[in-house]
Amino acid sequence: MNQVRDDKVEKRLLDAPLLKKLSLRDYQREAIRSCLLYIGSFRRLETNRAGLVHMATGTGKTGVIASLARCIPEIGTTMVLAPRVALCDQLEIELASRFFEKLQRRPKPGEIPKRVVSMEQLIERGAKTRLSNLVVVSTIQMFESMSRTASPSSKREKIKRQLCERLIAETDLVLVDEGHYEPALSWSQALRQIRAPRILFTATPYRNDLKLSTSIYDFRFTSRSSRQRHSILFAKFDR
Repeated sequence: MNQVRDDKVEKRLLDAPLLKKLSLRDYQREAIRSCLLYIGSFRRLETNRAGLVHMATGTGKTGVIASLARCIPEIGTTMVLAPRVALCDQLEIELASRFFEKLQRRPKPGEIPKRVVSMEQLIERGAKTRLSNLVVVSTIQMFESMSRTASPSSKREKIKRQLCERLIAETDLVLVDEGHYEPALSWSQALRQIRAPRILFTATPYRNDLKLSTSIYDFRFTSRSSRQRHSILFAKFDR
């Protein structure tokens, strides 16, 4: 990860011209700004902790993930991780096209600077694939298993190990969906090898063991907030 201390780069992070072309909701922009402030603090070595985005189900956290992952040229290689294969498949589709296609205002074709690939696609491309223009989507388990491959025997295992070493060295940002799973010890140890900002996204800041996920830098948009801003419509049924 590049430790950037240039004030002009920090300003470009916050300005993010491409984001202005997206028809995002106000609170999504607030969440993105909070994340960018956290990334700036991490790059200035003011913190090494993770950021937390707590958004209620249905309020558009996938849009925040897509915007951060793809729409800020000053952020390089980005890893988007999730605890389940089905969720990764959904994220890959949303980040590659579906989220942007649903917007009233969207970038022109080819205007978004980074491409989305799955970890499996990356492995198939080989260990020397250029990473700087990629968003890599993977399960946490896949990355954790790659980080444990100490003495690879097959060609595929060697590629996985080499890619893991490069991702640890070159990743600029890690985004974890359903981030309340991340504090599991083996997953945390794998992810914390990456010396890059880590932002956990969750609809609940509680882990399975009911411990609260904590962070100095967080953004919270709860169900109550969504009702107050009329961001979610709740159905009412008569008996």
